[in-house]
Amino acid sequence: MDFVVEAIIVMGIRGVILFGFSIMLFIQWFRSEKKSIKDFKFLFGLQFFFLSCAKVFDMYLTNQMGTLDVLSDPSHLPILKLRWVLIIANIVPVFSMLVFVWFYKSTKKQIIFNAVFIITSLVLVVFAPSYLFLQILLVVMLLPIVILSIITFFNLHKHRRLPQFNSLLMAVSQILYLAMQIIRPILISTSFAHDINYIISECVEIVIWILMGMCFIIKPRFTRTQTQKIVV
Repeated sequence: MDFVVEAIIVMGIRGVILFGFSIMLFIQWFRSEKKSIKDFKFLFGLQFFFLSCAKVFDMYLTNQMGTLDVLSDPSHLPILKLRWVLIIANIVPVFSMLVFVWFYKSTKKQIIFNAVFIITSLVLVVFAPSYLFLQILLVVMLLPIVILSIITFFNLHKHRRLPQFNSLLMAVSQILYLAMQIIRPILISTSFAHDINYIISECVEIVIWILMGMCFIIKPRFTRTQTQKIVV
């Protein structure tokens, strides 16, 4: 099978799974007695939705250009910036969630941090001079957020906060995601078996995102233990 067709199929599967989880989370959030935009279900629902949109955009670009590697050409910088805007839209819900967790007592700080992050990110993307600049920007944005996410979710699990959300599984998923972000560029940049490595990378990330979605289905162990004690 042609690589472009294989890549589009894998992206499509990933997009459908992400969109499915986003719908599930939005339904859970809508059925909640107290609805808040700070709710993890709502924020992760947004992240899954924006990422599914990004995958659809990647499918379109792959179908038109054959490979996303050609986006490194300076003539494609405007298209690349649009793709980075979708990436920012995917990152903002997670950043907002971290701000809500660490500054839950100060609404003013929450608004300021979120506003500064969104405005600064968009300005840097719009005025980015090159593909290399955008790559560096993504690493600078993503790395601290993922590391802080891991710390945050382990902390939530340690203190048994948010029993409706499996923070331990999310922390493990974030570690796997971080590892994949480091390994993926190395695999794809390797000339040997480039196409196979790309498909494998996409499949591994599908599994990781499924684990993230399962965090809202699989209950934390401490809640199951408490339930067993009550039954006994």
